[in-house]
Amino acid sequence: MGKVATTFKIMPDTAETDLDKIQAEIKDKVHNVADMKVEPIAFGLSALLVMVITEDSEGGMDDIENTLTAIDGVGDIETISSTLV
Repeated sequence: MGKVATTFKIMPDTAETDLDKIQAEIKDKVHNVADMKVEPIAFGLSALLVMVITEDSEGGMDDIENTLTAIDGVGDIETISSTLV
């Protein structure tokens, strides 16, 4: 099996949600973060684009999605891309 690079788009609950706090929690809870950046959406709302590299195994992405969803301030998670590395 190889490694998979998956990019998630993480939307906050509200435009007032502290993205720095969410980023810090992601770095603390998800250990395979390869890249993380803020993407402006509209009207003061921004999203986080988070790339995670994991082993290509069954259920691996579910664990990461569940971890990200459990973070305070996270409203919605969308998988943007997933590719073998």
